Amino acid sequence: MKLIYSLFVLSFFTLMLPYAALGQSFVGLAQTDIGVGGLFKNPAYAVNDDPFQINVASFSLLAGNSGYTVSGNISDNSNLTKINNRVTKAFWMNADMQGPAVTFKVKKRFSFAVSTRTRYLMNADNMSDDVFKQIDKPGTDTAHQYVINNFSFNTQLFSELNLMYAGYFINNEDNTLTGGVAVKVLMGGGAVGIGIPHAVFSDLQNNTLGNVNGTAKIAFTPYANQWLSSFTLGNALQNGTNNIGMGLDLGMVYVYTPVNEYTGKHDGYDFRAAVSITDVGSINYTASSTTGTYTAKINAIQIDTIDKSAGTTYGQTLEKYMKDSLIKQTDSKSKFRVGLPTTLHINTDMKVYTSATVNAWVNANLLVNLRSPSADKYASHYVSTFTVSPRALWKEYGIGLPFSFNAYRQGTLGLILYAGPFYVGSSTVGNLLFGNISSADVFFCLSFRIKSRSNDGLR
Repeated sequence: MKLIYSLFVLSFFTLMLPYAALGQSFVGLAQTDIGVGGLFKNPAYAVNDDPFQINVASFSLLAGNSGYTVSGNISDNSNLTKINNRVTKAFWMNADMQGPAVTFKVKKRFSFAVSTRTRYLMNADNMSDDVFKQIDKPGTDTAHQYVINNFSFNTQLFSELNLMYAGYFINNEDNTLTGGVAVKVLMGGGAVGIGIPHAVFSDLQNNTLGNVNGTAKIAFTPYANQWLSSFTLGNALQNGTNNIGMGLDLGMVYVYTPVNEYTGKHDGYDFRAAVSITDVGSINYTASSTTGTYTAKINAIQIDTIDKSAGTTYGQTLEKYMKDSLIKQTDSKSKFRVGLPTTLHINTDMKVYTSATVNAWVNANLLVNLRSPSADKYASHYVSTFTVSPRALWKEYGIGLPFSFNAYRQGTLGLILYAGPFYVGSSTVGNLLFGNISSADVFFCLSFRIKSRSNDGLR
């Protein structure tokens, strides 16, 4: 059975899954000297002991789902296994590219930062397990009524300019408490939103749907219609100048840095704790003419007659449905708003071993999603995840082993490698090598510190 909305969700996921091994969002905060590399998680990291810090480039990519596991070659669909557990299914993907960023001080007291960033986010949520089981299967139970409740699909591509200020609340020999704020200027490239508050249908024999009754809210930006149809992201950028928004990040960081009783100097911190709320805000997008609310009430229809034809956009397909009296547009909109993935971050980092040659820490990071998926609101979101990541550093080289557990009860084991100002890693490399996976990721960062002569060491 092939459902109309599965064209938006499963075809996208299937196309992107072979590339998922390239990807993720950063696992916690991977490095010890965070500074400019952690600005996107907490603006209070703009406060540091260096006159300048410069981020050259950072990138992360994540693709995941709660409907399938994959073993072996992830590009071979025969290795896909469905998860049938009576729980609604979700699919997600996010790509994050940080461009140039810099932290600097004014009069040695006031800390500022400027950062740039481009993000692509995709979420599909609340696909009922009942419907999920029947995808790509012929109808067998003609009396069963399938129900869709609160299904949502959201995707957006945007860039941002972040202007940050941070300062001290407490600053003494052993303890510092800093706070920061980031104002985000957002420039949307394109967006698509689909919400189905409620719909029902029957899966009749002979490739037929029956008793179709429901409502769908659909929003496109111009050219994003073509982008979703052909999966060419460049089309979304053709109308990016009219999609503007604002956002806000807030954060605080506490650091305990005792003086070494033998040397009389600071040998790096023993403990750090940070809390922040990021991505408060939204982007107001210009809507295409197909944006609005649609209703459907159909006794029986052959699925082949409602499939999107090759070479046509989803907007053209919707117009064809209306012409054929399959659906009716009850309202239209010239603008629509898509929320940012508002998130709470709680991070701790504790030194557990130190010697003349090696230092070791254990980092714990809790990411809590503050955006509940809803068919009534268009918004992106991250998946709530808890990560514990021990790491060891030998001067400028090191290794980390992050273990993560997310809201869908999925556990992953990863690897991070450090070399001077560069680190690269994946939170799922262990799963890729030794077992089934439901998500995959990779990330890297390259940033430099211009140290102060009076800096007696953060590590």
